[in-house]
Amino acid sequence: MFWYVLFVKTGYEDKVVNEINKTWKGKVGELRPFVPKRDSKFRKADKVILEKCRLFLGYIFIETEIAEAKFAASTYSLITHSEHALKLLRYGQSNTRFTFEMKEEEWQAFLRLYNDHDCVDMSQGFIVGGRITITNGPMLGFESHIKENKQAQDGGDNRDGNYGR
Repeated sequence: MFWYVLFVKTGYEDKVVNEINKTWKGKVGELRPFVPKRDSKFRKADKVILEKCRLFLGYIFIETEIAEAKFAASTYSLITHSEHALKLLRYGQSNTRFTFEMKEEEWQAFLRLYNDHDCVDMSQGFIVGGRITITNGPMLGFESHIKENKQAQDGGDNRDGNYGR
């Protein structure tokens, strides 16, 4: 299994996913393009609203069985003919050349966090003395990696105990 990341114009992620599905379906091999999302909860007029938000603006992830050389050649054609697809993300140097393929440990981390609908579910937890403790959800065990808590920054009390990031 290979994973690649395509950089696209922000706001056109879903359109490019549809374009890839139309153009490549059955022609270059099995592939699954998707836009990573996260559940986000916010309050509006005393109502709690849950919506799915793009996690990485301007990026599409592609899971496929297609090896790097063939995938890069197919992507070049898409990028030159699409007004919204910009470039294939490159990773460092590998034997004096860059690579397009995501590292296995990176996509394995994604698989751990994402549900079957390419979305990071909310995690539940609580804050005691400025320390976050996750009790349930995909962030369980990743407490030390949490960089910010929007509810705490906004002065919210976070009574619902949901942590989406």
